[in-house]
Amino acid sequence: MEDVCDLLGDTSKKLHVRQLDTGITVVGLSSHIVKNPQEITDLLMKGAKNRTTGATAMNATSSRSHSVFTIIIEQQEEDGRTRMGKLNLVDLAGSERLGKTEATGQRAKEGAKINQSLLALGNVISALVTGSKHVAYRDSKLTQLLQDSLGGNAKTCMVATLGPANYNYDETLSTLLYATRARDIKNIPKINEDPKDALLGQLKAQIDALKKQLEEQNASAGGDVNVEDNTYLKQIEDKHKSQIKALMAEKNMNEEQRKKMREKLEAEYEKQKKTKEESDQLKAKIQQMEQSVLVGGVNLVDKAKQQEEEIRAHESKMRRQQEEQKALALKKKQEEEQILLAEKKYGSIKEELVGKVHKIKKIRPLIKKMEESIDDIQQQFEREKNEQVSQIRNLSRELLLLQMIASSFIPDDHIANIERHCKYDEVNQKTIIDKVELAGCHQTVEEELPEINSVYINGIDDAIFGGTSLINEEEQRSKKVHAMKKKRQAAHKLLNEFGIADTAMD
Repeated sequence: MEDVCDLLGDTSKKLHVRQLDTGITVVGLSSHIVKNPQEITDLLMKGAKNRTTGATAMNATSSRSHSVFTIIIEQQEEDGRTRMGKLNLVDLAGSERLGKTEATGQRAKEGAKINQSLLALGNVISALVTGSKHVAYRDSKLTQLLQDSLGGNAKTCMVATLGPANYNYDETLSTLLYATRARDIKNIPKINEDPKDALLGQLKAQIDALKKQLEEQNASAGGDVNVEDNTYLKQIEDKHKSQIKALMAEKNMNEEQRKKMREKLEAEYEKQKKTKEESDQLKAKIQQMEQSVLVGGVNLVDKAKQQEEEIRAHESKMRRQQEEQKALALKKKQEEEQILLAEKKYGSIKEELVGKVHKIKKIRPLIKKMEESIDDIQQQFEREKNEQVSQIRNLSRELLLLQMIASSFIPDDHIANIERHCKYDEVNQKTIIDKVELAGCHQTVEEELPEINSVYINGIDDAIFGGTSLINEEEQRSKKVHAMKKKRQAAHKLLNEFGIADTAMD
């Protein structure tokens, strides 16, 4: 797991993250009291300076760690209550691929830890979005520190940075998926308040209200005090004061009980530790006694008795028995050596098997998490593909409609003539037709017809390109105007049938 260090203190000292009654705490983390924004900026710059950076193939000053800068603000209210707020400024290191960063050695290990913590953060975000009962905050120290910011009583703003280059497409897609999932987290923050402090505040407010009421009564009575009312109010005030004292005593008692419980747990731990040490000593003593009995008790006595019987009964066979004993001893030694070799071999195989099983257990959840991430990407791809297919269908329908309109109202030779005068503007990414402003859709029937040398526009005539002279007879002009009106009316009717407004033809 990752290492945690203090950027505003001793950076070489490794700190531990603990779950206490007050929440997630970094044991030994330094804190500084500031009086103005400049002191906050100075501390922030000091932490950034102490942050570890290194050069990779993608960045000359790559951040080799995540950083968290916490600002805690306390404010004393007029009624005696204390308001506290906490702001976490988090800078996450970018996800790294060894194939691009070309990192080796220590840089490669740092990149692996960065990716591991970011993977854990992504899994936590996915679990919060899906409403999972178990959120794996403990998989990473980063997610433990950000537990309150992600799924707690807090408001969180995440800024995702993207690279515009095609070379960084994978990193950009991964960042967008992060931001998409994080955006779906729903937190409803509210003000935390100690119930005992709230009750004390209510009682104090009631006492102040009663005192004010008493003063108003005295003033309205011309300074004369109603003894019975004052006695009743005095009783209420004494009752409230006794309740306040009881609450304060209960609060102090709870602190004393927690202290006693902590001392009791520490004493119990020391007692168990001492008992374990005594048990280990007793086991060692028993083992030593068993070895003593095995070596000096049974085997040696039997062997000595057997030798005495053989000496008394078989003196002539002593040499042969000694030779047999030597042969047996040699054989036994050889067998023991074989057993020792077998045990060593078995032990190494067993250790290797245990190591493999441990690695499999460790890698299995990572594989599961990667499969879940692949499923998310696949679902995102399917949604985008369906959207693109829908767009293609809509564009195809529009294209077929336009082709039908063009083939119905514009002759083929005119279409070819129009295409010859078209050109594509790469800068503005649109098609330009020469003298399109003179087309029929941009003219009205009521306009005065041009002179004989000017251009007459009917929307599909070759004269749109200014290459044809017009006939000046009034009769032919009338025929063309009448034909143009009919074509426009037919086109307008057809467009209305397809539900397309054509205001230019009205």
